[in-house]
Amino acid sequence: MGARILSAAQMQWADQRAIAAGSPGEALMEAAGAAVARAVAERSDARQRIWIAAGPGNNGGDGLVAARLLHTAGRAVSVSLLGGLEHLRGAAALHAGKAVHAGVPIEPVREAGDLKLAGQQAAEAQLIVDALFGTGLSRPLTGLAGAMVELINASARSVLAIDVASGTGDDGTIHGAAVRARWTLPIAACNWGSWRGSGRE
Repeated sequence: MGARILSAAQMQWADQRAIAAGSPGEALMEAAGAAVARAVAERSDARQRIWIAAGPGNNGGDGLVAARLLHTAGRAVSVSLLGGLEHLRGAAALHAGKAVHAGVPIEPVREAGDLKLAGQQAAEAQLIVDALFGTGLSRPLTGLAGAMVELINASARSVLAIDVASGTGDDGTIHGAAVRARWTLPIAACNWGSWRGSGRE
């Protein structure tokens, strides 16, 4: 069977069906984060530092799960969380709590001054995980979100994006700034944004 390519709306529908069928959102996020952790382990060695740029939604939650699993496995990993822990809801908030309990270093990015530390984390890392925004983005990434994207791109590090490169819309349109990822890891299915328009770059 070939790879499935879905729109953001179709992926959301599939997630809702899975949850209705008895798979809790927390379990789906755990599985997604585990896939990210495996992909990071396959693309780096145990001595390399990992920096995860996480957003306030489910994409960020996937990144936080990966951070916990990598940290527990002895990897040097740090997280810069756009907006801070107080903005997380649902499964993302639950997994953030687990990451904090496990001792994962999580630094909030709430204002421009916080970008300096995020930049230091990016500079010290050998691999970056883009867990800022997943599928379904329909607005330009500006302000702190856009600054985080530019920081990732300026780092010249290898980047693994979860779902799609942050800033890429369903139709491949780039909304303001977009992450330039070396690898994109689809969760459950590919998104059309990675195959259309500027998203292919």
